Amino acid sequence: MHVLVIGVGGTGKSYLASRLRKKGFAVVDEGSTVGLTKLVDKNGRKAKYSTDSAENFWKNHFQVIDLKVLKKLLRENKTLYVLGDAGGQPGKGNGSFDIIGMFDKVYYLHASEELLESRLMGRTSKQFGKRKGELKGVFAHKAKLDKKAKALGILFVDAAMPVKDIVEKVSQ
Repeated sequence: MHVLVIGVGGTGKSYLASRLRKKGFAVVDEGSTVGLTKLVDKNGRKAKYSTDSAENFWKNHFQVIDLKVLKKLLRENKTLYVLGDAGGQPGKGNGSFDIIGMFDKVYYLHASEELLESRLMGRTSKQFGKRKGELKGVFAHKAKLDKKAKALGILFVDAAMPVKDIVEKVSQ
């Protein structure tokens, strides 16, 4: 079974991934699996993240999934959980919502803005979301993802639930 869990930064994807791994599941985190995603500019050229322009950065840059790498991972793993929120490039078919047809189950980790802000500001392992403009960007991205997940009929999972309950829900 192949399971996709989508959620913006701060919803608990990385923590969920660690808990699923502890239960023995094969797990891929889009953001930390080498080669699975890359950052590109509006012309599709590889780019580097810039904190200097955090407020406007995501208007001209996109996190995209390498579909060849993903297909290989799915072929090699009978059961695989993929967690992420790659927005993809408009019209290119390389974002998290573009790949839902490759999965048996798809979930959307949903969180309130208050929960996201609390989690992002309290992070010790990552800085993303703490810098000026980034939180505003996360909220804007969340609004888009909420709308798209709802339109696609993806099952919402409340990120405020205890992680053991989320693990149980997505591993049924």
